[in-house]
Amino acid sequence: MPMIFSPTLATASLDQLRPIGVLVLMANLLDCEAISGLLASHEGIYVVNATDDMELGFASCRQLNPAVLIFDPKVGRDAVSCATKLVAANAIRHAIILDDQVHDALVSSILDFPRISYLTRAATGSLLIEMVEKLGSGGKRLFGPAVADRIIPSPRGLCLRTPTSTPSVVALTKREQDVLKLLATGYSVRDCAEELNVAVSTVDNHKTSLMKKLCVHKSAQLVHLAIRDGLVAVCPEEQGDCKIERNLKPPA
Repeated sequence: MPMIFSPTLATASLDQLRPIGVLVLMANLLDCEAISGLLASHEGIYVVNATDDMELGFASCRQLNPAVLIFDPKVGRDAVSCATKLVAANAIRHAIILDDQVHDALVSSILDFPRISYLTRAATGSLLIEMVEKLGSGGKRLFGPAVADRIIPSPRGLCLRTPTSTPSVVALTKREQDVLKLLATGYSVRDCAEELNVAVSTVDNHKTSLMKKLCVHKSAQLVHLAIRDGLVAVCPEEQGDCKIERNLKPPA
């Protein structure tokens, strides 16, 4: 069963009494400062580094071995993939994705990685701090309340339940997602066929099928859906309008 985040922590063990090192990797320095300030306000947590440079951040993880990495998936196009590799290599104990909103494809992509947790910016500061405490002391991975009730067990492991009211890319097959991702990044049907080493007619069939599942009638709409659900990352160099401090405030 998935672990749904509960604000009640277990009785402190020896590990929980040790300071928890956290590395903060966000898409801009404003967010780095806000998250670092929030964490620094809590005794028992210290920030080993905070940066908006993805390569520097992941290099710091290998050098400093923080217990927890908190990162914005928009910091770089391969951020989630790189984080899963760091966890697998034990460079970090656990990673927390701090997303601006729920992106279905992104959530689905991490369900097979038990040391990757997920939280959105709608969470309170106290929720993020308690998640860091829980994970930093060896707890199992957690999902924030924005998505926890949609994660269900299946014979193949955890899966994300598709919203009944809104078509989602989660309803697509793996190959349909591959086709959608390529189409949304500017590939033509013929280019997709070459990239996937299949016939043009096969890509056409996948495109027709995925558009029907997503209730889309125009190809231009596919880009919006791919971005909305996190299948295609949008990584602006600077997000000045991203006001994390309005949502993640230090607990009173």
